[in-house]
Amino acid sequence: SSIFEYHPEFYTPQNEQYVISRFAYCHREDSTFFWRSALGKSIVSIKETFSAVVLYSLLQPHNKFELSQKLDVPIDLISAFLTLCCSAKLLVSVEAVEPLSLTQWEFHDLLFHSLSRQGRQPHPVGKSLRFKGIIEPPPPIKPALTSHPIPLEKPEVNNNPSFFTVLEARKSIRTPGPVPLTAKQLGEFLYRCARVREITDRGYMQCSNRPYPSGGACYELEIYPVIEDCQGLERGIYHYCPLHHHLAPISCRDEQIDRLMRDATNANGDDVCPNVLLVITARFARVSWAYESMGYSLILKHVGVLYQTMYLVATAMNLAPCALGAGNPDHFVEATGTNYYEESSVGEFMLSSLAIV
Repeated sequence: SSIFEYHPEFYTPQNEQYVISRFAYCHREDSTFFWRSALGKSIVSIKETFSAVVLYSLLQPHNKFELSQKLDVPIDLISAFLTLCCSAKLLVSVEAVEPLSLTQWEFHDLLFHSLSRQGRQPHPVGKSLRFKGIIEPPPPIKPALTSHPIPLEKPEVNNNPSFFTVLEARKSIRTPGPVPLTAKQLGEFLYRCARVREITDRGYMQCSNRPYPSGGACYELEIYPVIEDCQGLERGIYHYCPLHHHLAPISCRDEQIDRLMRDATNANGDDVCPNVLLVITARFARVSWAYESMGYSLILKHVGVLYQTMYLVATAMNLAPCALGAGNPDHFVEATGTNYYEESSVGEFMLSSLAIV
C-alpha cells in the first residue's frame, strides 16, 4: 500500500549491488509481514516466502543478477521486486554515500519522528477517540494508593517576583544547599505546579484542569517524590495526589531508593543526590484512548511543559531545580509495583534547597 504516487521508472535498480537500509524494519499484523522504512512513505506487505528470502539475502550486498542466480528466480521477477523495495526506500545502493542530513539520525529517532507526524503514514494522526464505546477511558485521577495519606499545606497567595524576573532567572542548579528542603516547601511546589483545579465532563471522558497545559486535558502525568533528605518527611517513595493535595507513601526497600537516586546522579553527571527526586510517570491509556499515532509524542511534549512549569515555580520559590534527560523505567516499576505498559516513568526532575551565595 502507498500514500504517494508511485513512479517505478524513478526507482528501477541498475546493475549495482543493494543492501537493506539501516532505516528499514519489519513487523507483523495478523498473518502478514509488513516492511517499511523511516525514509519512505509506503508499506510493503510480505505474504509469500519468495519475498522474505530475497530480503533476507539482501542483508548482504547483491545485484539483481547475483540474486537471480543464487535463488534460481527469473531476472525479470527479481528486478520487479527490487524496484518495489527501492521505491519504498527499503534498499540502498552500496555505492551510494549517505547524506550528512541522515548521518546523525538514529533509526528509532527518525522512525518516531516520521510516524508521530502527518505525511508519512496511512493511519489517522490526532484525536480519533478510537476506543470510544470499546474500552472505558481511564479516570482523570489515579485511584488512591493509601487510606492513610500525608496531607500537605496549601500555600497562601503572596507577592511573588514578576513572571519575567522568574523567566530570566531560570536555570538548572544541581547542588543542594546546606539546609534540606522542607515538607512545607515541597507541598507549595507541588500545589503550584500540578494540583487539580477542576474536574469537568466532556461527554466522552472526564478531564481535569491543572496549572500546566495538557493536550485534550488528558493530564496523564503523575508525580512520585523520591525523598532523600526533606525535613518533615521520612526517606522513601511517595505518590502525589493532585486532587486532595496529599502524599501516599509507597512501600519499598532502601536499595530501590538508592538505585533511583544513583540513576539520577548518573544522568546529572554529578555525584550529588538531590533532596527530592521527582519521578514523572504517564498513565499511557489516558492519551492513547483518545489520540492515535501521536500518543507518546504528545506525552513527551507534556513532560516538557511540566518541566518548564517546575523550573519557574522553583525559581520563584528560591529553590534549586534541575530536569534530567534520562531515567530507568524498569527501576521505577520494580520499586513501586506499577505495570511498565500501563504506567512507567517518562521524566525525572531534581529539587533541592538553594545554597545561599
